[in-house]
Amino acid sequence: MTSPKIFTVMANYNGFDVTYRAIVSLKQVDYDNNTIIVVDDCSVDDSYHKLLQIEDIIVLKTLKNSGLNTAFNVGIRYALENGADYVFLVQNDTDEFSKNIFKSMLSVFDQDSSIGLVGPVVIDKYRKPRWLESGKFIFDTHINTSEGYMVKRKVFEKIGMFNEELVVYFEDVDFIIRMRKAGFKTAKDNNSSFLHIGQATFSKQRFKPDYLRVRNIFMMMRRYSLHKGIVWNVRECYRLLKRHFHKMKLFIVNFRIVDFIVEFWAVFCGAIVGLFKPWDTSNEKTKKGNT
Repeated sequence: MTSPKIFTVMANYNGFDVTYRAIVSLKQVDYDNNTIIVVDDCSVDDSYHKLLQIEDIIVLKTLKNSGLNTAFNVGIRYALENGADYVFLVQNDTDEFSKNIFKSMLSVFDQDSSIGLVGPVVIDKYRKPRWLESGKFIFDTHINTSEGYMVKRKVFEKIGMFNEELVVYFEDVDFIIRMRKAGFKTAKDNNSSFLHIGQATFSKQRFKPDYLRVRNIFMMMRRYSLHKGIVWNVRECYRLLKRHFHKMKLFIVNFRIVDFIVEFWAVFCGAIVGLFKPWDTSNEKTKKGNT
């Protein structure tokens, strides 16, 4: 019997070295029907041209630098148009994929036909599990996996893809909420894993990542948790914003005034825009786009 057709999708932006490391590890996985897709998000270095030299992968490119969600959607569209049964979405700064990772996740899907997403154990750079066994709640939504997970084709056909307006941060939470509203379950596979190194190019930028994270916190609050009341939302936003307050405190203590100003401005602008920016769901549709 033919194995289910899997497409692995990852995005790259000025990060050829870490992306290549992930590709090498994925090629060592014991599975005979997996196609690796790398979507280059208009890198300004020579990443794209280097990726084209790698054998046995598909390299796509966005029309402009648009962020993780757009890059993922480009890869997802290609996978669905080419007969994918499952799509494994994973960050590019990853390595040490279990040799059984695909077979193990597929076995979890087989346990319950309503499962739409399965995530393996994620190991951080300190060699510890990224998520506790119990997971955690974000906007009253239980999350126990991130950075890499396999999604069943039916999920995309029913709810669409990632919301490109979010760009990056909390896109997985938004996707999982929409999944569960559509009747799908999520599950964790404790018998496979991969290492998340945490060297993505985007995370090394200063203003933009923090701005987008804060903006998306308030956008998610407006869409999914206003019914919880003012007190609950204030507490939840404060919990999610604590890392930014901590960074600002450290900058002041260490007399890094410029860094403090950048962080403060990112939080302020993110909060204002997040509170008032309209939520556009049109780009979630499973339709042809940048390829």
